[in-house]
Amino acid sequence: MGFTKVFRYTPGKADWAASGLPTEGNTVAANRAGKIARQVVPTCRLSDRVDAVRQQLQKQNVKLCAVLNEHRVLLGQISTEQLESRTDGTAEEIMIAGPTTFRPNVEFQKVYDFFKTHKPETVWVTTSDGELVGLLHREDVERAEPRGEQPACMH
Repeated sequence: MGFTKVFRYTPGKADWAASGLPTEGNTVAANRAGKIARQVVPTCRLSDRVDAVRQQLQKQNVKLCAVLNEHRVLLGQISTEQLESRTDGTAEEIMIAGPTTFRPNVEFQKVYDFFKTHKPETVWVTTSDGELVGLLHREDVERAEPRGEQPACMH
């Protein structure tokens, strides 16, 4: 048929999209979790010292750090509140393991509904293998509020 590059992706199309890889079709233009997530976020490793994590968050003026392994898999998170009570130790000792995540291909309406119902400040976006894609912030989700059809006014 003239194709020069053909791949067999065994996990399937859903996993491909959930990994944030490019797709084509009618729904590509729709906002997805991966498109509105902030992709530059502070990160640390399990063995990083608490004081180093604190300094990084202060320097970047942010409140949350992603704890990653060597493959950029999200293992947990550390907030400035957790750092206030500790002066020594490692990221592994104080992190909150297994934070809530979305896949990059999740439709914006589902993201919006989740934020409206559960009211989190942030939610991580990861691939189906757990690799960090970015961080969704409440303010970004609210700013990108879905613009659905408005009911007609009746007078």
